[in-house]
Amino acid sequence: GPLGLPLVHYRAFMDNPASQRVAQKLGFRRVGVGTSRSLARGGEVAHIHAVLTAARFRAGADSR
Repeated sequence: GPLGLPLVHYRAFMDNPASQRVAQKLGFRRVGVGTSRSLARGGEVAHIHAVLTAARFRAGADSR
């Protein structure tokens, strides 16, 4: 893309399936799970970690 990024990382809380669906439709693929500290939620919260490669983004551009 115009930024020249080879890879974009994305994290979403496990209890946010709507955000995960949007990311999946954009071409992100889950690569792991973990926890993140959330001040708003007052502690550690489970999240998914996903990535989008430049090649996958370009390949999906035709279908968007």
